[in-house]
Amino acid sequence: FSELVNVEDFRDSFLSMRFGRTGYPFIVNSSGEVILHPKVHGNQYDIADEHGHLFIQEICSKKAGKLVYSWKNPGETAFRKKLVIFNYIPEYDWIVGSSGYLEEFYAPLKTLRKIIVITVLLVLLLVIPVSFLVGSSVTRPLKEIMRRFSSGTAGDFSDRMRVESRNEIGQLAQYYNGFMERLEGYRSNIENEIRERRQVEDSLRKSEEKYRTVLESIGEGYFETDFTGKMTFFNDSLCRIGGYARDELIGINNREYATPGSAKRMYKVFSEIYRTGKPAEMMDFEVISKDGSPKVLEVSASLMHDQSGKAIGFRGVIRDVTDRNKVETALKISEERFRTLVD
Repeated sequence: FSELVNVEDFRDSFLSMRFGRTGYPFIVNSSGEVILHPKVHGNQYDIADEHGHLFIQEICSKKAGKLVYSWKNPGETAFRKKLVIFNYIPEYDWIVGSSGYLEEFYAPLKTLRKIIVITVLLVLLLVIPVSFLVGSSVTRPLKEIMRRFSSGTAGDFSDRMRVESRNEIGQLAQYYNGFMERLEGYRSNIENEIRERRQVEDSLRKSEEKYRTVLESIGEGYFETDFTGKMTFFNDSLCRIGGYARDELIGINNREYATPGSAKRMYKVFSEIYRTGKPAEMMDFEVISKDGSPKVLEVSASLMHDQSGKAIGFRGVIRDVTDRNKVETALKISEERFRTLVD
């Protein structure tokens, strides 16, 4: 029955079909005999591609399917990979294949890849300068603010930024100007306060030096105590009166150098001063100096207050009247003796 079919009747129409640009159909039988092919004739059963692959035998064996192989047409110098899809017509023992080169199938993908690459490059060429301009428009004011902050840390608070826009950068410039204005005001206030404090400290130092000079130059002893009677401050004259060194007298209590009777009197007098707030006039107290000799001291005392007016202790003046009392006692004895002789 197959011999009744004249291949020449449809040769031209069959071979005129194209797949891609150079792809074409062909027909072989299961023995590898070429029925129709644009360039090859005869039996091609044992033909192999450049890698030794007997692809015609595989086509004849499978009879239907698809296959990739390398092929070189007569007159060509190099093998190219082809894709063939084939099916079997058993009534004629024909294997009809449609083949085409892979490079032609992939040509649209390559073109698309080139388009994508070119598009990406163009986008990058546009995006990079735009990004640089946008970044520069943002970073330039920020760098300017950083530079001005750096100059501000060096002490220059008079620097101000020019507000060129109402966006976030412009608001940041306004905040910077306000911040620097406040810092400048704070610095001015602090400088004035420091200047006033230095003047006060100088005045206090001069006053303290004058006060100390006066205390050290007088012959009377000056003292300051807390409410328990411990010495907190005194001049050198007090040390000479009691015969104590300065480090021995600091913190000492009046009970440690006064006679028991004088210690009781001192407690009553100083309690009265604390209760009434009135200073006590000159009073005589008997004390024992460091060398053990008795001494009579004339003491006047008053309450001592801090800057807020709160009482914090006592202060007073001490005068050594031991010799005067001895003379007065001797005169009294002499007067009594004279009166006795007269009587």
